[in-house]
Amino acid sequence: MLTKKSLSVAAIAVGSVAASWILQLKPAAAAALSCAPNFTSLVTQVNPTDQNNPSLGCQYSDVLNNDKEADINSEAFFGKSDWIVAGKDDGAGQNSGDDFNFIGGTNGIIKLLNDSTLDQSVVTLLTSGRQGSSSPTDLLLTFKGAANNVDPSTVVAYLLNVPNSNGEYSWTSPFTNPNNGNLKDVSHVSLFYRAPVDGTPIPTPALLPGLVGMGIAAVRKRRVDIES
Repeated sequence: MLTKKSLSVAAIAVGSVAASWILQLKPAAAAALSCAPNFTSLVTQVNPTDQNNPSLGCQYSDVLNNDKEADINSEAFFGKSDWIVAGKDDGAGQNSGDDFNFIGGTNGIIKLLNDSTLDQSVVTLLTSGRQGSSSPTDLLLTFKGAANNVDPSTVVAYLLNVPNSNGEYSWTSPFTNPNNGNLKDVSHVSLFYRAPVDGTPIPTPALLPGLVGMGIAAVRKRRVDIES
């Protein structure tokens, strides 16, 4: 028969497991907003067979003024908060060590594989997508516009259509002047990716009863060992 003390220990063990599980599922503090439907075609994959494919989605932030890694993850673009910056191109020969063939303005062709400094995992995602995924959603291209007088906002992000990509994407500025509807220049573009996961599942509510049982069993074994 378990004593009150041993039950208390079991409760603490179970509570620790539950708390750990909850922390792993902590929600993002904010959330990006969906663009208008026509925005997805403003970034289009240019593949070797000329079967151009629009981006998989577009979202923007109504609070960000920049697209640094911490900023992007604070808004949890496309439901993810583990984006890693792969590079940034300021255009017009003023890139920060990264060269995506971006020259500013309101439209052009971005050549992501033009940058020889890209991490190999990013190159793999571009050319073949994530292994075992029928719908790769692991590359994000962000556009930074003016800090004010711009629609829909300063930071707009696109989920890239990546399978069999040669790294080239045509783009048109997502930014307009709210006073006259004219397109506004893009300041810079940044590329983000998500690192491969190790495949370890996060405990779900359905698994908690089993974890509870394991906690109690461990307490019982410890009590038997002590008494013997």
